Amino acid sequence: MIRSIHWLHCLLLIALGSLALGQRIDPQRIIVNPVPTDLQVRVWVDKDPSKSGAPVYQVGENIRVSVQTNQDAYVYLFGVLPSGDIDLILPNPYDQDNFIRANEVATFPPVGARYTFDVTPPFGESVVLAVASRTPLDLSRVYDIANNRALVNGRQELGQAMAIVVEPLPDQDWVSDVAFYYVGQYTPPPPPTGTLVIDSNPAGATVYINGQRAGTTPATLTLDSGQYSVQLTYPGYEPYRTTLSVEGGTSTRISANLRRINLSGTLAVTSNPPGAQVFVNGQLVGNTPVNLSLNPGSYTLELRRQGYQTYRTTVAIAPGANSRVNVNLSPAVSQGVLTVTSNPSNADVYVNGRLVGRTPYSARLNSGTYTVEVRRAGYQDYRTTVTVQAGRTTTVNATLALPAPPTGSTGVLSVVTDVPGADVYIDGRLAGRTPINLQLRPGRYTLEVRSGGRVVYRQAVQVRPNRTTTVRIETR
Repeated sequence: MIRSIHWLHCLLLIALGSLALGQRIDPQRIIVNPVPTDLQVRVWVDKDPSKSGAPVYQVGENIRVSVQTNQDAYVYLFGVLPSGDIDLILPNPYDQDNFIRANEVATFPPVGARYTFDVTPPFGESVVLAVASRTPLDLSRVYDIANNRALVNGRQELGQAMAIVVEPLPDQDWVSDVAFYYVGQYTPPPPPTGTLVIDSNPAGATVYINGQRAGTTPATLTLDSGQYSVQLTYPGYEPYRTTLSVEGGTSTRISANLRRINLSGTLAVTSNPPGAQVFVNGQLVGNTPVNLSLNPGSYTLELRRQGYQTYRTTVAIAPGANSRVNVNLSPAVSQGVLTVTSNPSNADVYVNGRLVGRTPYSARLNSGTYTVEVRRAGYQDYRTTVTVQAGRTTTVNATLALPAPPTGSTGVLSVVTDVPGADVYIDGRLAGRTPINLQLRPGRYTLEVRSGGRVVYRQAVQVRPNRTTTVRIETR
């Protein structure tokens, strides 16, 4: 069993070159490679493999140290004692092979070893230093391995000596890491505090730290290190908000110029007729006429009154300005149903001269009076006037009559299209759909054929008595 390791009670770690340059001491290293390197080493103790806390070992417990590199490397492990004495953990008289394969986890003492590491007083913080190198290091200035005796004492001398050892190596060929643990009961030190000084214009603003009231300005607060949200409030002024970090041993200052809240504006709303409900951004605020006091900004204004159409608009309120909206409400448009049937069916339905469909036909129309025509080729047109009332159904039943036979001699006009179903108009009046034979009095007529909503043929034709005049039309 090698002698028990007495670890350092309170270690401040020294970065490479920090003594000569007067740099701030890095509390995580004894010696640090200042150049980033792809060679990495990681060291830990068995009670804290994730290195996330401060493991505590009681006197008499065994401790094991593990190390891992991401590349093949020679690894050297040191322990620094509270007295300043230094132990070489690896290599040691029982484990002299310190070559570690890439990604291999090496633990000391290994399972089945002839020695142990025993935890002994004094109490306090302890540290393990790992140095990994692509080539073996000459430790003759640091440690007499043959006699198991350190040639330097304390963290400062160890840092200086190791700096000399690695100085001949290329920057990319070495790297270091440390692990901490405590002997006995560990009481973490209180977090360092800093000072936050807060002023405001005007003074007397209420101070809130992380949502908790902390006084009024001017204020000087002592806070633990960390990040804080700060809010200042003062009547008639906009809240001031910010987020900042407080560092131990430092003073941070906030000087806030508070901004006055913008003056409200007025909005006068009237309507004809009056008594309409007024909604601002969806909220009922009264009936017309009404005067409103609103903060500057844009608002959605809505007026509602039974029997009238809802009125909507957007208004902009300027600071201290008077705005006015006067609305003439439009009566609500009510609807009824118009139903048109015919005998025979499949007749064209015209409402106020516009073709709207074929029988049987049904549609919702606004209340009012309409002219309804029903037309079918080979039958006399049907025409009537109806009144559509709100909430009611108005029905037109059209019985189409055959046309009276013409008197005297007649002729026949036969109209044929390559695509059946084209509308045929004689002197501007719908006569039917192709193919169609029309019995007409002799004379000259204007023939118009429409297909797919467009005029495909328009010519004057002559109908002769007791003869058939045939017109063939290509619609495509």
